[in-house]
Amino acid sequence: MVHLIGQLYRIEADLRERKAGPALRESERAWRSAPLARRIGRVLRVLLPKHRPASATGKALAYAARHWEKFERYLEDGRFEIDNNLVENGMRPIKLGMKNWLFFGAEGAGHHAAAIYTLVENCKAQGLPVERYLKELLTVLPGVNDPEIIASLTPARVANARRPESARYAA
Repeated sequence: MVHLIGQLYRIEADLRERKAGPALRESERAWRSAPLARRIGRVLRVLLPKHRPASATGKALAYAARHWEKFERYLEDGRFEIDNNLVENGMRPIKLGMKNWLFFGAEGAGHHAAAIYTLVENCKAQGLPVERYLKELLTVLPGVNDPEIIASLTPARVANARRPESARYAA
């Protein structure tokens, strides 16, 4: 099983290296990854009843079986990744900062620091220059009372507003 899963990840690494777009990823996955995934699915169905549900292997197999249909979706849509590692890695600095900065200084300082840290990491995730974004935000924000305008100043909304119209619909 581990070898078969490794083959799927090697295919994905190859596609990333080739900078394959969604259409090519779908095509390559259809002929290279789908047969491996079907084989993994068959092995999973054979192994599942052979392991006690409370064992570590039994739990892992049951988890895989429960999520199998969701897993297979990546084969059908070239925009999907094989896993959610990119998202988790993107969120890790935000969560780590929130946890690390929660308990220092005056009461409430940790929450303020966590909010600022989250804002900075969201700027990075949206590809915004952090210093420029913060300067603009701190220039505009003090004179604004309208909740809709304030909501439009989040890193995601600012980045989306700066993207060309065609790129907004592609995302």
